[in-house]
Amino acid sequence: MRYGVTVLCTVLLTSLVISGFRDCLADDKDAPPARTYSDRSKIVVLPADKNKLQVAPGEYVAFAGTQYHSNQWKWDAANQNWTLEIKSDKVAPAVIVRTVRWGVTKDPRTWPLMGVCALKKGTCKIVLSPQGGGSRRTITVTVKKHPKDWEEKLLTKLKDKKVSYQFKNADFETFAKVLAKKTKLRIMSDYFSPEAKEKKITYTATREPVIKVLENALKKAGLDWVLTNNRVLITKPVVVEIVKLDYLLDCSLNWLAAHQSADGSFSSAKFMDNCPGDAKCTGAGDSDRDITLTGLAVLAFVGNGYTQNTGRYKTTVSKAKDYLIKHQKADGSFGEMKGELAMLDTYLAANAICELYAVTRDRRLKAPSGKAVEFLLKAQQQDGAWSWDKTGGKSNTIATCFAVFTLKTAKTGGLQIPKEAFDNAVKFLESVTDEGGRAGYQAKGDKAQPVGEDGGMPTSTAASVIASIFCGTSRKDPRILKGINIVGSGPPVWDKSAAKVDPLYWYLGFYSVFQYGRKPWHNWRPKMIEALVDNQQGKGCAAGSWKPCGRWEKFGGRMFFTTLNTLTAEIAFRYLRAQEILKYEGK
Repeated sequence: MRYGVTVLCTVLLTSLVISGFRDCLADDKDAPPARTYSDRSKIVVLPADKNKLQVAPGEYVAFAGTQYHSNQWKWDAANQNWTLEIKSDKVAPAVIVRTVRWGVTKDPRTWPLMGVCALKKGTCKIVLSPQGGGSRRTITVTVKKHPKDWEEKLLTKLKDKKVSYQFKNADFETFAKVLAKKTKLRIMSDYFSPEAKEKKITYTATREPVIKVLENALKKAGLDWVLTNNRVLITKPVVVEIVKLDYLLDCSLNWLAAHQSADGSFSSAKFMDNCPGDAKCTGAGDSDRDITLTGLAVLAFVGNGYTQNTGRYKTTVSKAKDYLIKHQKADGSFGEMKGELAMLDTYLAANAICELYAVTRDRRLKAPSGKAVEFLLKAQQQDGAWSWDKTGGKSNTIATCFAVFTLKTAKTGGLQIPKEAFDNAVKFLESVTDEGGRAGYQAKGDKAQPVGEDGGMPTSTAASVIASIFCGTSRKDPRILKGINIVGSGPPVWDKSAAKVDPLYWYLGFYSVFQYGRKPWHNWRPKMIEALVDNQQGKGCAAGSWKPCGRWEKFGGRMFFTTLNTLTAEIAFRYLRAQEILKYEGK
């Protein structure tokens, strides 16, 4: 059953990656709302008896049950605000949803997802009118920014305020309302959690800090809480993970966009030239890595729904795309082929261009994608693998994995890839794997790695597993099962010595266990999220990035860590979102 859910989630994720990015809003003020409303990651409910509310920029005011409706905006010149009338067969309570995916129109309003209206600034009135008649409801919505330090202040209040109360088989909505009333804090229950509503909370508090009551009482009931938009949201643990990842991705993509160079590149050694003021970010890497990192950055933006045509980062992605194409050579390769990993520029730049083409089907990208694929097919060696050398060189597992990534993406985008290319790659990966399932870097038992030591982590095995699956190898294949057991037994830990901090292994390993699912995925997921969330920098110009350390510190520096960690977080975010959508829709 778990495997079936994993497959279903994978199918849904594929549609999210290739076509679901259309949820990112265009700037057309007359654009209709999207078909479905699936962004339920940060939600609180407006009580039925309350018709005035304040939201922060980026929050939606949604109305559940309005899949079939007609919307009409009117400008109230006298009161200088907008009025939206929603007619529907059923109008449920208003719901406040925080999300980063929202467009900006010429008006202070915009069209997000199903049945949702949003404001960038100002005030609007929303009139809910049941389609067949009945009582109307008018809600006044005002946008007000939360203070920058709202999270710290709210957390302090949770620690300082104490409460005494006995909960006996209380549902989580009652629990939230009682705590909110007693503490005067904004404590809400998740409107879209039918599973959570069935949970019962039994707990006795005697002059206990609210934070302790939340942690202990909810843990016993299998629930969790998280801070979002100046509120405490009580929900399921999986939703808490979604909220944390949503915030993490928002911050990391903001940092990347802010540190893009004027020529469109994402520089390893000179990104700090884009830092405002005197307090510069640290963590410079190799000066020859700009094409590699620009490719990774494009993949990071596309992975969260932003392309050169859609979303608030479309200019960022467009400039990066132009930079990559400018550095593509006549033979389809990219860059000057310098350094130990000479072909890495080509693998990642080609992957980025093919990914953009697969997602947008932009005709201008078909030719450069085709040239890149043609080059990679010619670069495949007689043993079925790829190397770091443009003119040959020793075949290895990591380079082969990156080449397969690009060919798989290109195939998804409709480009013709010979089946033999994938079959021959699998033959090489089989040839370097021992009987226990551990893949070598260049041969069986070879523990060498590009750029120093890997701290004993099975990077080549992770690369072999994910590349083999992308080539069509069954997840039930004995070699895959053995490899997954090796990778799955060692979830990531951000240790103080930095010996095991390896964003490349984490990305490949997390991708591998995601593709397989089951116990290895469930072992990795919370540890991976913890490592990324707890170590993302939260203050100053570096906020949203990760401080480089370990074997890749000098190679790609802060930019390398941030792009790869963002891609890793997106794997978990899309899976968890898909899992919640499937459960909510009863699939």
